[in-house]
Amino acid sequence: MEPQASSETVFTPPEAVRGMKSLNRELFSRSVRVPCLRVQSQNISALSKCLKMSMLKVPRIRPVAELPQDDPAHKTHRLFLLDPRKYSQVSDISPEDAETLKKFDVDVGDLLYYDIDLTYDNWTAAEVLRAVLPAESEGVSSYSIIGHIAHLNLKAEVMDYKHLIGEVILDKNHIVKTVVNKLNTIDNTFRNFQMELLAGEENYVTLTRENGCTFELDFSKVYWNPRLSTEHQRVVNCLKKGDVLYDVFAGIGPFAIPAARKGVRVLANDLNPHSHAALVNNVKLNKVAAGLVQTSNLDGREFIRTVLKQDLVTRLQSIAAQGKNESGVSHDSVAETEVAQSDSAGKSQLTDKSVSSTLEAADVQNTPVPHANNNESSIDSSKQRSSGNSRQNKPAASGTTNQTSIATDGRNMSVKYQISIVMNLPALAMEFLNAFRLLLSDFDEDLQRDSRVLSCLPTVFCYCFSKSEDPEEDARRRAENILGCKLPEDSTVRLVRNVAPNKEMMCLIFRLTPEVLFGHCDGEGDVEARLLQTQDMVQGE
Repeated sequence: MEPQASSETVFTPPEAVRGMKSLNRELFSRSVRVPCLRVQSQNISALSKCLKMSMLKVPRIRPVAELPQDDPAHKTHRLFLLDPRKYSQVSDISPEDAETLKKFDVDVGDLLYYDIDLTYDNWTAAEVLRAVLPAESEGVSSYSIIGHIAHLNLKAEVMDYKHLIGEVILDKNHIVKTVVNKLNTIDNTFRNFQMELLAGEENYVTLTRENGCTFELDFSKVYWNPRLSTEHQRVVNCLKKGDVLYDVFAGIGPFAIPAARKGVRVLANDLNPHSHAALVNNVKLNKVAAGLVQTSNLDGREFIRTVLKQDLVTRLQSIAAQGKNESGVSHDSVAETEVAQSDSAGKSQLTDKSVSSTLEAADVQNTPVPHANNNESSIDSSKQRSSGNSRQNKPAASGTTNQTSIATDGRNMSVKYQISIVMNLPALAMEFLNAFRLLLSDFDEDLQRDSRVLSCLPTVFCYCFSKSEDPEEDARRRAENILGCKLPEDSTVRLVRNVAPNKEMMCLIFRLTPEVLFGHCDGEGDVEARLLQTQDMVQGE
């Protein structure tokens, strides 16, 4: 029997499923008639490639069907099924598609219709949820998948449907075994959040991959956001082999581990003991070279004032000493010596018991740093929305290397490595900036004014949230209030992502200045007094 035309071409689940709170898969069945054309069997494959955008696309339904047994062309032709949302009559076929069909000897005027039976298995998760949830609701616009875990952040208007939503997502994603919903904001000490199981296994330990690295984590105990993958890579792209990275709120290592795999020397810290343990494990899991990652389990402010300070002082002293070296020893020789010392097992200059001391088996060392190397790498911003505006359109601090050239006996010696500090705790990181105030005020006064030292001061990547109408200026103002001084003219603020309506995640990038670290007053009065007098104002905000 010839396929017949029908007005029943609605390509959505039955209206009867609207408002369903307990998933009944049987109610999603319906029969739909779709337009089709007779095509010679030998041309089906080639035509499918030419009309990819026009052919029927339904999970578990082939876009090709056989003609009825009594059709004279049953053995030589097939029915090529078209998308009913694009075509319902001959006049809907575009001139371009019509021309293509003619090349394959298809009679465009002979538009037929074919019945297909659709069940729950044939609808996508989006189609099922759109059909079930209240029409006036925003539905479930997106969710994150971390390993085998699907993570949702449901709005109040769909909470009555939460278990149905969980079941649908579990059904429609073959890699998902666990579906959870976030219950509150990330406002506790360790940055993880309470969650409820909506569907599947109560198993929160999973493996996920990002930027070529593998991370193992317990999603119920640590923070992980796959939507920051591009931002993690963007910062790592700023770094090159031989650079130094201080990661104040390192989590399980999304900045630290890919940076270390590039040959960057990383000092990574996190207060959450579960995050710290995962960080140590992930260093080993990714086979990071021995000595490149040193981990700490400290409060961020304590990490800055102890571990970071000690390492930074050692570096700056070394940089100054290299510049004064008149013995003919090249920078490369000094670097090689430091590398050799760094690779000596068990030689740690850090004594704080909170700093990991059992990491030797995991290829993580508590040792000073290998120095530099000249491999270049630049930021890739093509995939990232960014403001990137500096106050006077000067080069961004994030894209330059802190480099000093030292002339000794006519020889040119260069310290070619960048020192960076990442502070990725958007809700609180700004409050930790005051830990840098006068951090190196006890540094040797001659070295405080050494041009080589001043040219190698660290670049800070500080993340924050802003609800201001002008989030760039808001980030600058807050940082300046906490630091007690103006940011450098080449500082930049860029948009990372929109977190919620009227809430942006921003990244402030700036060089730490001598005024902040050392207390240089430059004729503007006593810096220590000026820095400290901002404290009351900051606490009152």
